[in-house]
Amino acid sequence: MGRKSLWMYVVPLAILSASGTGSAEVVINFYAGKDLSGANQELVERFNAKQSGIKVVLHEMPPSTTEQHDKYVTVLAARDSSIDVMAVDIPWAPEFAAAGWLLPLSKRVSQSDLADLFAGPRLGTTYRRELYAVPWFNNAGVLFYRKDLLSQGGVAVPTTFAELVAAAKKLQRPNVYGYIWQGAQYEGGAVTGLRSSGVWVASF
Repeated sequence: MGRKSLWMYVVPLAILSASGTGSAEVVINFYAGKDLSGANQELVERFNAKQSGIKVVLHEMPPSTTEQHDKYVTVLAARDSSIDVMAVDIPWAPEFAAAGWLLPLSKRVSQSDLADLFAGPRLGTTYRRELYAVPWFNNAGVLFYRKDLLSQGGVAVPTTFAELVAAAKKLQRPNVYGYIWQGAQYEGGAVTGLRSSGVWVASF
């Protein structure tokens, strides 16, 4: 039952004061986390090839979400206009909006476009009834298990957290861990821990 995350696009307020508006070509600096698939770069290249009025430049952030968050905070707090659009994790949108770092988008995104999105991601993009981000993709946590270990221990596939805890305790032995999860001291560990305890936190 891995970490669930929602990544979205947001627009920093600092771009409103950016220079270079006299240029015929608009350059948009897009910052996103490390993409090992190359899909982000391909999408940017395809967009740039289809028109000549806007050029998107992709800047890859470190793979660690903690490092990405700290970099964004440093740049945004300094009112640095180098970031035009950025991909952020779901807890960051209300955090950055509360700090006054993001451009409100309610009047810039149609209700018909928002209607095609799941209710949960829409809620995650909203702070004090104002839209501050546009959902990009949504991840769902899954549980991987070893059938051979469950079979050897006479344990059924767990379908609840209580059953998971019981199964893990029964299968645990010196050289086998009953359950492995993201427990490092960072955002992913906190999210996984909250989900495992049955606690859900929403920001409004």
